[in-house]
Amino acid sequence: MPDLRIIPSIEQLRQRDGVRALERDFGREAIVDALRQEAAALRGAILAAPAGSHEAPMPAGPDEAAALLEDRARRRLERQVRPSLRPVVNATGVVIHTNL
Repeated sequence: MPDLRIIPSIEQLRQRDGVRALERDFGREAIVDALRQEAAALRGAILAAPAGSHEAPMPAGPDEAAALLEDRARRRLERQVRPSLRPVVNATGVVIHTNL
């Protein structure tokens, strides 16, 4: 049976300096939501991994799991705030009017 006790609580994660910095940048609600989603994903990955499997690296202990969750939450939040629009060149008029 996999040991899910290596996943720290959300409150323990919020005490980390890196998570506190993220909380200042993104807000409490956003970081708590991201941490919960990443903790659930890690929990699912641990439960889905076959015993003795070394395919996906799993955290060895609570400190490693906390660092992993902090990093994943940071990346999730950065993806969410990244602009989704990209500049494009609209050349349809050139094609239509020059019969290219």
